[in-house]
Amino acid sequence: MSKVKALNKDFQLKVVPTIDSSNEELLNSIKYPVYLYAYPEGVKITIRSGHMRFENGEIVRNLNLKNELAPLLNKSRKIKVTLECVVSATPGSGIRTYQVLYTLSDLNGSISKLHVTIMDMVFEHTPDALDFSARMSSLKVLFRPEEIGNYPKVVNSTLVRSKKEFENLILVYSVTDSCTEFIIASPKSRYKFGNMEDLFTDEGGIAKIDTKSVFTSKVLNIQPKVISIKNKNMYIAKSIEVIYKDSMLELDLDKISVMVASKIWENRNNLIGQYALFSGTLIPGYDYPKYRSFIRFEKL
Repeated sequence: MSKVKALNKDFQLKVVPTIDSSNEELLNSIKYPVYLYAYPEGVKITIRSGHMRFENGEIVRNLNLKNELAPLLNKSRKIKVTLECVVSATPGSGIRTYQVLYTLSDLNGSISKLHVTIMDMVFEHTPDALDFSARMSSLKVLFRPEEIGNYPKVVNSTLVRSKKEFENLILVYSVTDSCTEFIIASPKSRYKFGNMEDLFTDEGGIAKIDTKSVFTSKVLNIQPKVISIKNKNMYIAKSIEVIYKDSMLELDLDKISVMVASKIWENRNNLIGQYALFSGTLIPGYDYPKYRSFIRFEKL
């Protein structure tokens, strides 16, 4: 048996293929059991030998984050492990991913609304030693809160044994955490750094499930609601009804400004029959996009 080489300075993160949630052929090919976890939206970084770097190898300059993660950085240096992490904005903070990236590049940027999730790990001198199941167990043992603090957290992965469990858990994550991307991993999957992972081989692998898509559907109707402004009642558009695969779907307009909602209602006769562009979460097991968000009208 050939000796496994230690990771060199040109280490690259594993490459994970993405499966669209509407691709039933691929989803039906999943070999259970698999681990499933929600993939947080944010900026991917690595922690290696006590240093934080972006995917392109550049140093994360933020000193506040470095100080907050000092116990984690020191431990990664001590046990010679590379950690794959995601830095995300606190839900509801209104901070976008590009703003997270800017903050991490800022020497003194505030991290009060950011959090770090440890997603995966690989030992420096034995990169092929642990399969995914062992890596997840090791993360929880090696990086306990009492040793590294409560700021970073280890990803919460769940072993699912059937298609029904898989679909139900994705639905739970979508409802409770508003997640649209998920990772599925074979328990036997090794960390193939710098290479594409394949979920459908005998060796196992890893893939990302993307449930967020953009749809275009014909407008059937526009529903109104009455609001009061300066003691005067006025009509604005409450929702847009569209047809999608012979089903009627409702696009809520609560996030649209009053002025725009008012104009939509005033021009409803011209808008009905046109097309609405909206994003939605197409969860496996459902024939229609859930958790929809209106984007704009289009003429096709």
